[in-house]
Amino acid sequence: MHFIAAHLRVEAAGVALILLLAVFGLIVRGVAPDEVAKIYAQLWGVWCWTYVIRWKLKMASLHKVVSTFLGVLFAASFYVVIEVGLTCINILLSEPWHLPNLHAPRWLEILLLLLSLIMVRHHWREWKHRRLNADMPQILERVLRILDKDRSKGGGSWTSKTRETYLDETLMKEMKLVLERDSKRVVAFSIMEPNTEGELAIIYSYPKNSPFQGNFRLKSDEGAAGAAYTRRNSIYVPSTMHLMAIDIEKNETIGQIYKPDPADSPFHCVLCVPIISNTGAVTVLNISCTEVSSFDLFEFSIGRLMAVIIAILG
Repeated sequence: MHFIAAHLRVEAAGVALILLLAVFGLIVRGVAPDEVAKIYAQLWGVWCWTYVIRWKLKMASLHKVVSTFLGVLFAASFYVVIEVGLTCINILLSEPWHLPNLHAPRWLEILLLLLSLIMVRHHWREWKHRRLNADMPQILERVLRILDKDRSKGGGSWTSKTRETYLDETLMKEMKLVLERDSKRVVAFSIMEPNTEGELAIIYSYPKNSPFQGNFRLKSDEGAAGAAYTRRNSIYVPSTMHLMAIDIEKNETIGQIYKPDPADSPFHCVLCVPIISNTGAVTVLNISCTEVSSFDLFEFSIGRLMAVIIAILG
Protein backbone atom coordinates (compact mmCIF):
# COMPACT_ATOMS: atom_id res chain seq x y z
CA MET A 1 0.00 0.00 0.00
CA HIS A 2 2.88 2.34 0.79
CA PHE A 3 4.38 1.64 -2.63
CA ILE A 4 1.07 2.40 -4.37
CA ALA A 5 0.55 5.55 -2.31
CA ALA A 6 4.10 6.66 -3.14
CA HIS A 7 3.51 5.89 -6.82
CA LEU A 8 0.32 7.93 -6.71
CA ARG A 9 2.11 10.87 -5.09
CA VAL A 10 4.96 10.74 -7.62
CA GLU A 11 2.51 10.53 -10.50
CA ALA A 12 0.43 13.40 -9.15
CA ALA A 13 3.55 15.51 -8.58
CA GLY A 14 4.81 14.79 -12.10
CA VAL A 15 1.49 15.64 -13.71
CA ALA A 16 1.15 18.79 -11.60
CA LEU A 17 4.65 19.90 -12.63
CA ILE A 18 3.91 19.33 -16.32
CA LEU A 19 0.62 21.18 -16.13
CA LEU A 20 2.15 24.07 -14.17
CA LEU A 21 4.92 24.42 -16.74
CA ALA A 22 2.34 24.40 -19.52
CA VAL A 23 0.22 27.01 -17.73
CA PHE A 24 3.30 29.15 -17.01
CA GLY A 25 4.25 29.03 -20.68
CA LEU A 26 0.77 30.12 -21.69
CA ILE A 27 0.81 32.99 -19.18
CA VAL A 28 4.22 34.14 -20.46
CA ARG A 29 2.82 34.15 -23.98
CA GLY A 30 0.03 36.43 -22.83
CA VAL A 31 -2.89 33.99 -23.10
CA ALA A 32 -6.02 35.11 -21.23
CA PRO A 33 -6.61 33.46 -17.81
CA ASP A 34 -9.95 31.98 -18.97
CA GLU A 35 -8.25 30.31 -21.90
CA VAL A 36 -5.47 29.06 -19.64
CA ALA A 37 -8.08 27.48 -17.32
CA LYS A 38 -9.78 25.77 -20.28
CA ILE A 39 -6.50 24.42 -21.62
CA TYR A 40 -5.55 23.21 -18.13
CA ALA A 41 -8.88 21.34 -17.82
CA GLN A 42 -8.39 19.78 -21.26
CA LEU A 43 -4.85 18.63 -20.43
CA TRP A 44 -6.03 17.11 -17.15
CA GLY A 45 -8.88 15.35 -18.97
CA VAL A 46 -6.44 13.88 -21.49
CA TRP A 47 -4.24 12.60 -18.66
CA CYS A 48 -7.25 10.97 -16.97
CA TRP A 49 -8.28 9.24 -20.19
CA THR A 50 -4.75 7.91 -20.66
CA TYR A 51 -4.89 6.41 -17.14
CA VAL A 52 -7.89 4.27 -18.10
CA ILE A 53 -6.18 3.27 -21.33
CA ARG A 54 -3.10 2.24 -19.31
CA TRP A 55 -5.29 0.33 -16.84
CA LYS A 56 -7.06 -1.55 -19.64
CA LEU A 57 -3.76 -2.34 -21.36
CA LYS A 58 -2.34 -3.61 -18.07
CA MET A 59 -5.33 -5.90 -17.51
CA ALA A 60 -5.30 -7.13 -21.11
CA SER A 61 -1.55 -7.75 -21.10
CA LEU A 62 -1.79 -9.53 -17.74
CA HIS A 63 -4.42 -11.96 -19.03
CA LYS A 64 -2.45 -12.40 -22.26
CA VAL A 65 0.73 -13.23 -20.35
CA VAL A 66 -1.19 -15.57 -18.06
CA SER A 67 -2.63 -17.39 -21.07
CA THR A 68 0.91 -18.00 -22.37
CA PHE A 69 2.33 -19.24 -19.06
CA LEU A 70 2.13 -22.88 -20.11
CA GLY A 71 4.15 -22.07 -23.21
CA VAL A 72 6.70 -20.17 -21.15
CA LEU A 73 6.91 -23.00 -18.64
CA PHE A 74 7.35 -25.56 -21.43
CA ALA A 75 10.08 -23.51 -23.15
CA ALA A 76 11.95 -22.92 -19.88
CA SER A 77 11.63 -26.58 -18.85
CA PHE A 78 12.77 -27.78 -22.30
CA TYR A 79 15.82 -25.51 -22.12
CA VAL A 80 16.70 -26.63 -18.58
CA VAL A 81 16.26 -30.35 -19.44
CA ILE A 82 18.58 -30.06 -22.44
CA GLU A 83 21.22 -28.15 -20.47
CA VAL A 84 21.12 -30.55 -17.51
CA GLY A 85 21.12 -33.56 -19.86
CA LEU A 86 24.21 -32.33 -21.71
CA THR A 87 25.97 -31.64 -18.41
CA CYS A 88 25.24 -35.17 -17.14
CA ILE A 89 26.41 -36.73 -20.39
CA ASN A 90 29.66 -34.74 -20.29
CA ILE A 91 30.27 -35.95 -16.75
CA LEU A 92 30.00 -39.57 -17.93
CA LEU A 93 32.02 -39.12 -21.09
CA SER A 94 35.78 -38.67 -21.25
CA GLU A 95 37.31 -35.36 -22.33
CA PRO A 96 37.63 -36.00 -26.10
CA TRP A 97 33.98 -37.04 -26.34
CA HIS A 98 32.45 -34.08 -24.55
CA LEU A 99 29.34 -32.66 -26.21
CA PRO A 100 29.07 -28.90 -26.77
CA ASN A 101 27.20 -27.12 -24.02
CA LEU A 102 23.97 -25.36 -24.87
CA HIS A 103 24.36 -21.59 -24.80
CA ALA A 104 21.18 -19.65 -25.43
CA PRO A 105 21.47 -15.99 -26.42
CA ARG A 106 21.75 -13.70 -23.41
CA TRP A 107 18.56 -11.83 -24.38
CA LEU A 108 16.63 -15.12 -24.43
CA GLU A 109 17.87 -16.09 -20.96
CA ILE A 110 16.91 -12.66 -19.61
CA LEU A 111 13.48 -12.91 -21.27
CA LEU A 112 12.85 -16.36 -19.79
CA LEU A 113 13.95 -15.12 -16.36
CA LEU A 114 11.58 -12.11 -16.52
CA LEU A 115 8.66 -14.24 -17.68
CA SER A 116 9.40 -16.77 -14.95
CA LEU A 117 9.36 -14.01 -12.31
CA ILE A 118 6.03 -12.76 -13.65
CA MET A 119 4.71 -16.31 -13.55
CA VAL A 120 5.85 -16.76 -9.94
CA ARG A 121 4.19 -13.48 -8.95
CA HIS A 122 0.97 -14.45 -10.72
CA HIS A 123 0.87 -17.89 -9.13
CA TRP A 124 1.50 -16.34 -5.72
CA ARG A 125 -1.57 -14.10 -6.16
CA GLU A 126 -3.49 -17.00 -7.66
CA TRP A 127 -2.62 -19.16 -4.65
CA LYS A 128 -3.97 -16.51 -2.27
CA HIS A 129 -7.15 -16.21 -4.35
CA ARG A 130 -7.44 -20.00 -4.40
CA ARG A 131 -7.33 -20.02 -0.60
CA LEU A 132 -10.14 -17.48 -0.54
CA ASN A 133 -12.12 -19.42 -3.14
CA ALA A 134 -11.73 -22.57 -1.07
CA ASP A 135 -13.10 -20.78 2.00
CA MET A 136 -15.90 -18.95 0.16
CA PRO A 137 -18.41 -21.89 0.18
CA GLN A 138 -18.14 -22.15 3.98
CA ILE A 139 -18.39 -18.38 4.40
CA LEU A 140 -21.37 -18.20 2.08
CA GLU A 141 -23.07 -21.10 3.84
CA ARG A 142 -22.60 -19.38 7.19
CA VAL A 143 -23.94 -16.08 5.82
CA LEU A 144 -27.02 -17.74 4.29
CA ARG A 145 -27.73 -19.88 7.37
CA ILE A 146 -27.75 -16.78 9.57
CA LEU A 147 -29.91 -15.05 6.96
CA ASP A 148 -32.49 -17.85 7.10
CA LYS A 149 -32.33 -18.00 10.92
CA ASP A 150 -32.85 -14.25 11.33
CA ARG A 151 -35.69 -14.25 8.82
CA SER A 152 -37.41 -17.10 10.66
CA LYS A 153 -37.18 -15.16 13.92
CA GLY A 154 -38.92 -12.22 12.27
CA GLY A 155 -41.76 -14.35 10.97
CA GLY A 156 -40.44 -14.31 7.42
CA SER A 157 -40.15 -10.53 7.19
CA TRP A 158 -37.45 -7.98 7.90
CA THR A 159 -37.61 -4.81 9.93
CA SER A 160 -35.13 -2.00 9.39
CA LYS A 161 -33.48 -2.91 12.70
CA THR A 162 -33.07 -6.64 11.97
CA ARG A 163 -31.87 -5.82 8.47
CA GLU A 164 -29.18 -3.47 9.75
CA THR A 165 -28.17 -5.93 12.46
CA TYR A 166 -27.72 -8.68 9.87
CA LEU A 167 -25.67 -6.36 7.64
CA ASP A 168 -23.44 -5.20 10.51
CA GLU A 169 -22.87 -8.49 12.30
CA THR A 170 -22.86 -10.92 9.41
CA LEU A 171 -22.69 -9.86 5.76
CA MET A 172 -20.49 -6.77 5.90
CA LYS A 173 -18.30 -8.18 8.65
CA GLU A 174 -17.63 -11.42 6.77
CA MET A 175 -17.06 -9.75 3.38
CA LYS A 176 -14.73 -7.14 4.87
CA LEU A 177 -12.61 -9.96 6.32
CA VAL A 178 -12.58 -11.67 2.92
CA LEU A 179 -11.59 -8.55 0.98
CA GLU A 180 -8.90 -7.52 3.47
CA ARG A 181 -7.42 -10.97 3.95
CA ASP A 182 -3.70 -11.26 3.13
CA SER A 183 -3.69 -7.59 2.21
CA LYS A 184 -2.86 -4.22 3.75
CA ARG A 185 -5.81 -2.52 2.08
CA VAL A 186 -8.78 -1.23 4.06
CA VAL A 187 -12.30 -1.66 2.68
CA ALA A 188 -15.52 0.14 3.59
CA PHE A 189 -19.11 -0.27 2.38
CA SER A 190 -22.00 2.11 1.86
CA ILE A 191 -25.49 1.80 0.39
CA MET A 192 -27.22 4.61 -1.48
CA GLU A 193 -30.87 4.85 -2.48
CA PRO A 194 -33.10 7.56 -3.97
CA ASN A 195 -34.66 9.95 -1.46
CA THR A 196 -37.94 11.80 -1.83
CA GLU A 197 -36.23 14.36 -4.07
CA GLY A 198 -34.93 11.67 -6.43
CA GLU A 199 -31.31 12.07 -5.30
CA LEU A 200 -29.07 9.20 -4.25
CA ALA A 201 -28.27 9.45 -0.54
CA ILE A 202 -26.24 7.27 1.82
CA ILE A 203 -28.59 5.27 4.05
CA TYR A 204 -26.07 2.79 5.44
CA SER A 205 -22.31 2.55 5.94
CA TYR A 206 -19.94 -0.01 7.43
CA PRO A 207 -17.85 0.26 9.53
CA LYS A 208 -19.76 2.89 11.43
CA ASN A 209 -16.65 5.05 11.78
CA SER A 210 -16.13 5.16 7.99
CA PRO A 211 -15.49 8.71 6.76
CA PHE A 212 -18.67 9.02 4.68
CA GLN A 213 -20.72 12.19 4.98
CA GLY A 214 -24.36 11.50 5.77
CA ASN A 215 -25.45 14.58 3.83
CA PHE A 216 -23.64 13.55 0.63
CA ARG A 217 -26.07 13.58 -2.32
CA LEU A 218 -25.88 12.65 -5.98
CA LYS A 219 -28.38 13.06 -8.78
CA SER A 220 -29.73 9.73 -9.99
CA ASP A 221 -27.54 9.93 -13.10
CA GLU A 222 -24.52 11.56 -11.48
CA GLY A 223 -21.23 10.00 -10.47
CA ALA A 224 -20.24 6.35 -10.50
CA ALA A 225 -23.12 5.42 -8.18
CA GLY A 226 -25.53 7.25 -10.48
CA ALA A 227 -24.15 5.37 -13.48
CA ALA A 228 -24.63 2.04 -11.66
CA TYR A 229 -28.17 3.14 -10.74
CA THR A 230 -29.22 4.15 -14.28
CA ARG A 231 -27.26 1.53 -16.25
CA ARG A 232 -27.96 -1.28 -13.76
CA ASN A 233 -24.40 -2.45 -14.33
CA SER A 234 -21.39 -2.59 -12.03
CA ILE A 235 -19.21 0.52 -12.35
CA TYR A 236 -15.54 0.52 -11.36
CA VAL A 237 -13.36 3.56 -10.64
CA PRO A 238 -9.77 2.22 -10.46
CA SER A 239 -8.35 5.59 -9.37
CA THR A 240 -10.51 8.23 -7.71
CA MET A 241 -7.83 10.84 -8.40
CA HIS A 242 -8.37 10.41 -12.15
CA LEU A 243 -12.20 10.32 -11.79
CA MET A 244 -12.57 7.88 -14.71
CA ALA A 245 -15.24 5.16 -14.50
CA ILE A 246 -15.52 1.84 -16.33
CA ASP A 247 -18.63 -0.24 -16.98
CA ILE A 248 -17.22 -3.67 -16.17
CA GLU A 249 -20.22 -5.53 -17.62
CA LYS A 250 -19.64 -3.96 -21.04
CA ASN A 251 -15.91 -3.31 -20.52
CA GLU A 252 -16.26 0.25 -21.76
CA THR A 253 -15.07 3.60 -20.45
CA ILE A 254 -17.89 5.88 -19.35
CA GLY A 255 -15.86 9.02 -18.77
CA GLN A 256 -14.63 11.35 -16.08
CA ILE A 257 -17.81 11.11 -14.00
CA TYR A 258 -16.72 10.18 -10.48
CA LYS A 259 -17.96 12.61 -7.83
CA PRO A 260 -15.99 12.12 -4.59
CA ASP A 261 -17.53 12.47 -1.18
CA PRO A 262 -15.51 15.35 0.34
CA ALA A 263 -14.76 13.18 3.38
CA ASP A 264 -13.73 9.94 1.60
CA SER A 265 -10.12 10.96 0.88
CA PRO A 266 -8.64 7.71 2.32
CA PHE A 267 -10.23 5.73 -0.53
CA HIS A 268 -8.51 5.51 -3.90
CA CYS A 269 -10.72 3.08 -5.83
CA VAL A 270 -14.46 2.38 -5.76
CA LEU A 271 -16.75 -0.35 -7.05
CA CYS A 272 -20.45 0.53 -7.41
CA VAL A 273 -22.85 -2.42 -7.79
CA PRO A 274 -26.60 -2.06 -8.42
CA ILE A 275 -28.91 -3.85 -5.97
CA ILE A 276 -32.04 -4.83 -7.89
CA SER A 277 -34.96 -6.08 -5.79
CA ASN A 278 -37.79 -8.34 -6.95
CA THR A 279 -40.02 -5.27 -7.32
CA GLY A 280 -37.51 -3.67 -9.68
CA ALA A 281 -36.39 -1.03 -7.18
CA VAL A 282 -32.70 -0.16 -7.47
CA THR A 283 -30.22 0.86 -4.79
CA VAL A 284 -26.43 0.96 -5.05
CA LEU A 285 -23.75 -0.81 -3.02
CA ASN A 286 -20.43 1.08 -2.93
CA ILE A 287 -17.25 -0.81 -2.03
CA SER A 288 -14.42 1.65 -1.34
CA CYS A 289 -10.75 0.71 -0.97
CA THR A 290 -7.63 2.54 0.21
CA GLU A 291 -5.45 1.10 -2.58
CA VAL A 292 -5.37 2.26 -6.19
CA SER A 293 -6.62 -0.20 -8.83
CA SER A 294 -7.06 -2.85 -6.16
CA PHE A 295 -10.05 -4.79 -7.51
CA ASP A 296 -10.16 -7.57 -10.08
CA LEU A 297 -12.56 -10.31 -11.19
CA PHE A 298 -12.65 -11.86 -7.72
CA GLU A 299 -13.72 -8.59 -6.05
CA PHE A 300 -16.25 -7.93 -8.82
CA SER A 301 -17.84 -11.33 -8.09
CA ILE A 302 -17.92 -10.58 -4.35
CA GLY A 303 -19.69 -7.30 -5.08
CA ARG A 304 -22.37 -9.02 -7.17
CA LEU A 305 -22.85 -11.69 -4.50
CA MET A 306 -23.33 -9.06 -1.80
CA ALA A 307 -25.81 -7.18 -3.99
CA VAL A 308 -27.91 -10.33 -4.42
CA ILE A 309 -27.99 -11.03 -0.68
CA ILE A 310 -28.91 -7.41 0.12
CA ALA A 311 -31.70 -7.59 -2.48
CA ILE A 312 -33.09 -10.64 -0.65
CA LEU A 313 -33.27 -8.57 2.54
CA GLY A 314 -35.57 -6.14 0.72
